[in-house]
Amino acid sequence: MLIEPGKYRTAVDESFRFLTLNHALLSYVSALGAHRSRIDDETTHQLVLESHRIIHQHLEALHSQLYNHCEDFNIALTNSDLEERLSEWREEDDRSVRMVLQQLHLIYRMIPELHSLAAKFAARVEHKTS
Repeated sequence: MLIEPGKYRTAVDESFRFLTLNHALLSYVSALGAHRSRIDDETTHQLVLESHRIIHQHLEALHSQLYNHCEDFNIALTNSDLEERLSEWREEDDRSVRMVLQQLHLIYRMIPELHSLAAKFAARVEHKTS
């Protein structure tokens, strides 16, 4: 992208940041895949399921934002309750459970910036087509 003529280069900084965040997201997901152990604690299991549901909704919304060039999205960006619960892993939790919660927390924390960048991309496309 950086070697393209200037008139074709748009949102270079935002694109690089989006790429960086996507690489980090892939790393977090890979770490989750490497630790596939059974979670016996029902409360923790439900937290993982809820986190998956909410993260999945945000990723679907990001897809829609990017594909439809939409600046707005309908999913609330913050669920401080979820973020707080993900960030409070317990010392008595085994190492695998702590790692899963940490990775989910890292993924959840990057979502607002991904939405913000997607909105910027949509605004640039809208500006070009108007």
